[in-house]
Amino acid sequence: MEPEHYPMPGSRRTMPHRNKNAMEAQQQLELLEPTDNSGLPLWTRDENTDLTGLPIWAKD
Repeated sequence: MEPEHYPMPGSRRTMPHRNKNAMEAQQQLELLEPTDNSGLPLWTRDENTDLTGLPIWAKD
């Protein structure tokens, strides 16, 4: 049974500090389909689905 390897005290890696006030610029992405205010796709009526969005298997 081999002993577990633990990092030596004082050998802790430190990351360079980032300026908290400097924010990276964000980019707005375009969506493939139009959406409503909540971000969900807009409801579109399809002849192959009923009002709930389920497929119509057999025509009456």
